[in-house]
Amino acid sequence: MFCSGGDWSDYNCGAIISILEGNKYKTESITETNQISVWTYQAVESANGWLINGVVLRGRPESAKKKETAVRVFFRLIRSYFRKPAINTSLRIKMGNRASKIHTDHEGNFEILLECEYYADIEFFDAEGDKKLRVLNDYTVAFKDQRHRYMVISDIDDTIMVSHSAHLWSKLRLLLFMPVRKRKTVEESERAYRMLHSAKVPFVYVSASEYNLFKLISTFIRFHDLPVGPIFLRSYRRIRQLLFAPERRDFKVNRIKRLMDHIDDKKVVLFGDDSQHDFQVFSEIALEFPQRIRSVYLRKTGFLKLPEGEDKTWEIPGSSIPVHYYGSFDEIKTNIQELINESAHSH
Repeated sequence: MFCSGGDWSDYNCGAIISILEGNKYKTESITETNQISVWTYQAVESANGWLINGVVLRGRPESAKKKETAVRVFFRLIRSYFRKPAINTSLRIKMGNRASKIHTDHEGNFEILLECEYYADIEFFDAEGDKKLRVLNDYTVAFKDQRHRYMVISDIDDTIMVSHSAHLWSKLRLLLFMPVRKRKTVEESERAYRMLHSAKVPFVYVSASEYNLFKLISTFIRFHDLPVGPIFLRSYRRIRQLLFAPERRDFKVNRIKRLMDHIDDKKVVLFGDDSQHDFQVFSEIALEFPQRIRSVYLRKTGFLKLPEGEDKTWEIPGSSIPVHYYGSFDEIKTNIQELINESAHSH
């Protein structure tokens, strides 16, 4: 489904199909372009076109680096929560030789669907199209459809990155003081991901963490040489908003549904853990897309008491979905190999 980089030729690009459907905006022109930056964006291809989403901020925030002291980690992260998203703002996106007007919402997000035959380099400009905006993203931005039968949609915290999400103080210690190079992967998930990646199964990451942490997460993925894929996070937050954060579960459900509507020709393997809401999120997704969920993997963190090797089957009208609880790689190695074999025979 997805690949990064590559030499893509010129393209024929149609009109914008949707621009954050259902939202209304009060738009404003950018008067001081040097104070506006595109924090991150990514373009995801499917048979429906290119889904492009991103975040626009005022100012030029620092990026996470591979080598940082604990003090630098702390101050960089804290400063990010005092940055202002560029809300209700008009700007232009240029893909190849075609420019389109886009608007950010009340949290600085934008999302458009472009009907394009090929990918071309993307640039951002002010509303008049005169001044180019700086893009702070140094992660892969283009993910081309690989025509693979399956894709993995993975949580991040405590699924592939040790985060101690269920324990507030341990989570804050890692988040505020631990440099990226010292953050640890979840070994049992990492080994499974490497097997799937070697079989060219594409990955998408969906987390309820906010976009303030995008650089940390993307640097972590590259530093540990994990499968590269689109990273979808909650809206960029300011410090006061942390006390009134929207429901994390709802965000993950809505984002996964949006992804599955966009990429509607693939079966999905869901990876999460038992420390937060993944069980409920995946259950809701399975009820809505029973024929498209190949299997579910939930890592055991100890938050829920589950017997060793306990697997279940979700019986949903029209489908039976295998659910694998795992605390070690050996518990799912055979299941992962079966998935890879099945995928190979489908080509």
